[in-house]
Amino acid sequence: MVPAIGSLISESFYEGKLKSAERAGDDTLVRLLKRPVAWMTSSHLQDRFEQKTQFSFENQTESKIIVRLLAQMNKALHESGNDRSVAILTGYGAQLQRLKRDIATVMDSWQHLNIEVNTVDAFQGREAEIAIYSVTRSNDQGNIGFLRDLRRLNVALSRGRNILVIVGDHVFARSVAGENPFKRVVSHIESHPAECIILQGAV
Repeated sequence: MVPAIGSLISESFYEGKLKSAERAGDDTLVRLLKRPVAWMTSSHLQDRFEQKTQFSFENQTESKIIVRLLAQMNKALHESGNDRSVAILTGYGAQLQRLKRDIATVMDSWQHLNIEVNTVDAFQGREAEIAIYSVTRSNDQGNIGFLRDLRRLNVALSRGRNILVIVGDHVFARSVAGENPFKRVVSHIESHPAECIILQGAV
């Protein structure tokens, strides 16, 4: 992975002990996103909250942000004549199905993206050039459920070799009390503006 992603992983999960080798980045998509690591936040959007399904959670707003972002990525890659592999990951089965449905309606028009949508656990041990992680959870109760699992978040954020995009409500993710691995992640992004950025997501 590029140093910007490696530094985030090292500082958030390994107390700074993980070292990354120098590696060329993805100039095409960094021009689009401004940085190799981007948190595309939904915190400013009225419809940012999760929806409860029978046994899981989904977040329609995050899915819309991701679809819009993928369209922008495909356009940028078309103009540069390049293709990229993309892993879109989530911890929730309902969000997985939501993402698959929303992406399926437009994916045939994205000729420059090789997309796989999967759960974090199913994608463990694999990589893609671009990783997009849908946080999914956002609520007034400060409940992130099993997203408190540091190991699972580590896996989710370390799947991208060149570009990492986190999509979700960063204010919610940062403010959840108790065991919460997102605090370090958001803190790292905010304190490393040369490598990371928080962008307002649009639907």
